[in-house]
Amino acid sequence: MKILVFGSSGFIGRSVVNALAKGHDVYRGDRTSDGSKNSVEVDLLDQASVVTTLEAIKPEVIINCAGSVENSEKALSINPIITMNLLQAVIIAHLPLKKLIISGSAGEYGIVENEGPVDESTPLMGTSFYARSKILESSTALAFADEVKIPVVVTRIFNPIGGGMHPRFLLPNLIKQVGEIKSGNRSKIELSRLDAKRDYINVIDIAEAIKLIAENDCPNRVYNIGTGKAITNSQLLEGILRQQGISSLDFELVETSETPEPNFAVRADISRMIKDFGWKPLHTIEDTINEVARSTAVKEEQK
Repeated sequence: MKILVFGSSGFIGRSVVNALAKGHDVYRGDRTSDGSKNSVEVDLLDQASVVTTLEAIKPEVIINCAGSVENSEKALSINPIITMNLLQAVIIAHLPLKKLIISGSAGEYGIVENEGPVDESTPLMGTSFYARSKILESSTALAFADEVKIPVVVTRIFNPIGGGMHPRFLLPNLIKQVGEIKSGNRSKIELSRLDAKRDYINVIDIAEAIKLIAENDCPNRVYNIGTGKAITNSQLLEGILRQQGISSLDFELVETSETPEPNFAVRADISRMIKDFGWKPLHTIEDTINEVARSTAVKEEQK
């Protein structure tokens, strides 16, 4: 099957390409081409550029992993436009598409009533710039699909982690801080709240879920991708300390926020993915901590 992945050089996109490369003809669409086979330069904010790309490749499946992850007006001005350009380009190119997969976010759910797992029917109450950008993106795609019969599927991805993730995120940041404790270059560890929690899922498991959605008939149009488990910052830090062989007595712990987090949607109900595709995440949090620690160490050596 001919599959076009936009945002293929990004954190999730790279893993999606790797998962699909076995058995599919995968094209990679990014702002710049690396010059290799099936690498295509495309500007997703320029509809004409998208149309040209679709007409040249004629993909059967499109997977959009591109967009801004910033919690700012930038995300609000970019993410919905990218998806609208894709939808309109499919029509202009007269593309008989089998599926268009949009990467959404758990942030779309916002604050929820209880800590139970959040299913796909939960109202979208996200209020941050990023959450609003993804709500607008996914709701536009689904509404457009109804009107013009484009087969759209939205994935609501919870908190992706894994090797190669940006160092500004919590897990690699904590690993870096613990490493500096171990080397004697730091005396305290800072994080927002020990009781804050998230549903962390390895990016390889995310890619396998998207691969199944791309390859199979989809009885539903929205799928949560997570583990179904909420992990606190305290548990995350404990896992890192075990991995690094450090005692909590070796440093001072500083919580930078005095206020507990609101009850965000922190745990995914993944029963749809299990029922429709037999999918379950395979990587444990311990596996992923080891993976990110190795990746972080390599980046530090390369500096």
